Amino acid sequence: MRKLVSSAIANARVKADAASVRFDPSELVIAEAFVDEGPTLKRIRPRAQGAPRASSSAPATSR
Repeated sequence: MRKLVSSAIANARVKADAASVRFDPSELVIAEAFVDEGPTLKRIRPRAQGAPRASSSAPATSR
């Protein structure tokens, strides 16, 4: 989650710079953050080490 929050701060900073708006990270509010099931990559090999690997996505919404 720390990486998600730092990414949200960086995205907000880039958008503020593009719009020529002052950006203060202490005023940023994370409105919604959750972890959702991502696409399942089936990396199965026909031998003993083959196992399906699952992944996840974690979108966040800020105001």
